[in-house]
Amino acid sequence: MEMKNKWIDQGDRSDQFSRRDGRRCLKNGEEKVWSIVSKVLAFWLAADMDDAHTKKSETNEQKEN
Repeated sequence: MEMKNKWIDQGDRSDQFSRRDGRRCLKNGEEKVWSIVSKVLAFWLAADMDDAHTKKSETNEQKEN
């Protein structure tokens, strides 16, 4: 009877570990998504700032002329 309980306990533990691993995989997936999103946002902001800078320089040139 005690042997059965040990096997059941081990099965439960392995089940918990697999759930934890699943959560880790999800976290890693989320980190990958957020890194991609942050790169896209950084690129978009840089392009936006570049556009604003060129527009500003164009308006300055127009004012001078």
